[in-house]
Amino acid sequence: MTIRIGVLAAIFVGYSSSGLATNYGELQRSFPDVAVETIMMLTSVMGLFNMISSLLVGVMQRWLSQKQVLVLGLVITLTGIIPVFYHQNFYVLMAIVALIGFGTGMLTGCGPAYISGHFKGEARVQMLGLKMSVQGVGSVLFSFLGGALAVFGWWWSYLPFVLVGIALILCVVLLPREKTIRAQAAEAEAEEGSEQDADAADLARREEQGLTLKSPWPLLTIAVTCFICMTGSAQAGIALHIENNGMGNSATAGTVVAVMSLGMVLGGIIAPKVIAVLKTHTQVVCLAIASAGLFVWGLVPNIVVFTIAGLVWGTVYAIYFGHNLNYLSGILKPSATPLAMSLNAGISSGCFTLGVPIINFFGQFFPMPTYTSGFFTMGGILLVVCLLVLVTGFEKKLAAHML
Repeated sequence: MTIRIGVLAAIFVGYSSSGLATNYGELQRSFPDVAVETIMMLTSVMGLFNMISSLLVGVMQRWLSQKQVLVLGLVITLTGIIPVFYHQNFYVLMAIVALIGFGTGMLTGCGPAYISGHFKGEARVQMLGLKMSVQGVGSVLFSFLGGALAVFGWWWSYLPFVLVGIALILCVVLLPREKTIRAQAAEAEAEEGSEQDADAADLARREEQGLTLKSPWPLLTIAVTCFICMTGSAQAGIALHIENNGMGNSATAGTVVAVMSLGMVLGGIIAPKVIAVLKTHTQVVCLAIASAGLFVWGLVPNIVVFTIAGLVWGTVYAIYFGHNLNYLSGILKPSATPLAMSLNAGISSGCFTLGVPIINFFGQFFPMPTYTSGFFTMGGILLVVCLLVLVTGFEKKLAAHML
């Protein structure tokens, strides 16, 4: 139980940056000499450094234990509290935002790998579901606090980073000391043939029978995971679509986004039962429902229907994403898992960023604003991926490689 609390605390604050975009209006008033485009660059800077650290964290785990990586990520993320005390220089803020992106990238990259290494079978499925739920709760809470505190001054939206300090204490106290993944694998190999305890024997078996990243299966799993992350970029058009179709205002759009995050919480909770029922049809069903949800957003100008579709989308996103992380954990050698999780987090972040220019490109072929056509573009992409997964029998073949 202590390990669960420690790692989930780190995952919870991994989305501590969720509420920072709400302060851009206040930032513009505080720094009138800074161009609006430069202020908007804060999101890009944070996303860039998040992607970089997500890709690097797999390599870090070759030389540092997973606990050390999580603690280091929390320490770096904790620099987000600095603007509360010093907020006179915009470019100092940009540097801090870069550190926040780098730190949270370490947390989102290492968190799933930690779960994969410390939980097996049904316990791992449940923990990956809890990960998505905790992630959703964290996103909702930090978004709410960031927006509520920004009205008192943009720097107050950084006050919730005090929660990162609490997560840091929990990780240091509750997570056990351990060796690096490489050292554990070497020990298991050295003990092969000698008397081993059950955990060491299982680690040695998985190290011997598991796949490496040279195999196409983990890379294809990362690919089908990243496509749903890419289509999440269609959310950038929610506020404009709602306002320009007379369904509400920015507050309404914020409510829809919050409901989507609550859907992630729900999806994380029900994921084990849903997967037990759908089995090797889980990917296809989730992709089909997520695609349909995006089409509903573009076709039905009713805020109730729009919000329900958002709830469903968040739910299936959590189920699908956690399900694929479980596949990655179950088919790979333990020594290859950290790098795979790192690649998954980094490429997912990059695909989310890439989604916007894709929407802009295809938007020129639609007789409607880009913020609406994006729903159809991304819904179509998900539908194509769904059909490919169905026709190739991808998930059944992937499940055959589970250890």
